[in-house]
Amino acid sequence: MFSACKTEDAPFLPVQEGEVADIFGPSGIADSTELSHFIKRYVGHVGEHEIFMIMANWGNGYLNGRLDYTKYGVPLDFYGELKANGSFKLTETRDKKDNAWFEGKFKGPVIKGTWWNVDRTTSMPFELREYRSMIDKLGWTGVWHLDEIWHKGKLIIGDATNSQFDFILIIDSNNNKGEIYGTAEVLSENRAVFELRIVSDLPEKCKLVFYRSGDHVKVEQHCIPFLCGFERIAYADGNYYDILHEKKPELLYGDLKNAPFKSKIDLDAFIKLVGETNYNIFAYTMQNIQEFEVDAPENNMFATAYEGVLKGMQGHREAIIMLDSSGNIWAATVIIDPEIGEDKAKLHYFTNVEDWKNQLPEYVDEWRGRFRNLEVVYESTDQSKFILK
Repeated sequence: MFSACKTEDAPFLPVQEGEVADIFGPSGIADSTELSHFIKRYVGHVGEHEIFMIMANWGNGYLNGRLDYTKYGVPLDFYGELKANGSFKLTETRDKKDNAWFEGKFKGPVIKGTWWNVDRTTSMPFELREYRSMIDKLGWTGVWHLDEIWHKGKLIIGDATNSQFDFILIIDSNNNKGEIYGTAEVLSENRAVFELRIVSDLPEKCKLVFYRSGDHVKVEQHCIPFLCGFERIAYADGNYYDILHEKKPELLYGDLKNAPFKSKIDLDAFIKLVGETNYNIFAYTMQNIQEFEVDAPENNMFATAYEGVLKGMQGHREAIIMLDSSGNIWAATVIIDPEIGEDKAKLHYFTNVEDWKNQLPEYVDEWRGRFRNLEVVYESTDQSKFILK
């Protein structure tokens, strides 16, 4: 995805030992997670062969990028693993087949170690030093955050010049993931574009447009997710800010459309019933809410049901809150244990009605038809009544 050549207008400076070699420019604010994310350029030698490399560190121990043996001029891809002690192992590939290995360690701005051919019969020492542009006059360089309730992302820009910059983009849209790295072309002081055919058997290209403005970089995605290698509804669109502004999902109350609760007192009672952790799951899951009247005289039940779903996750991330005029509540949501995974999701059920603590109302039982195979966990903990007006 990279254009592995230096531009004529971009002077490069080697980063010296002891110098802080990070990616944080004048608008980038580092946090603890950003110390493990970067995109950098390296120049050096493998044996007597000059080599140029662009490396992306995704922050989870995964490294990848592109390298170019100057003598041969054919860019090769690589991927690998970074360990906590700074050591790494990279697999160099040619035509999607393993071609060689790099085993080494980071030492400040230098990476060095041993290169091996594919069958490990030949080895050579390698040493590469980080290179970066002398100055980012346009202010692109930095770590930029997208933090909407159901749409999060991180944009890391490094080695920005008057004509291009390298970037990593990581997004999560309603649990649909997207990851991409590359080199964008700077078209003006505040506009840059990345355009590349990633899906080789299609004529359409992945296209991202970047706009630099004040404290943020705006990203527009001018193609469907698939063309950038993203999951089905993952879009990079949004404003990425230089400081993380954390937002939390909330359930609405009052006279707002599709607000399940009539007052703050009702909302607080619900939080007490399900617990703070589970409330956050309800709030996150109920992105799109529909309201239905429940009329079941055979069960002496007249209530209002609010059914919520995480966009694009029907049958996987859904929740329901049902209320009546007497302050009774029935609520359920799918909860996934992140340590176990999707296959071990369960339907957690809460109510403040003693007679319904160990059984689902008929309406709730019908609602869960799309995930009837999930185990139901009955965990009502509080008998708070609502003050419904």
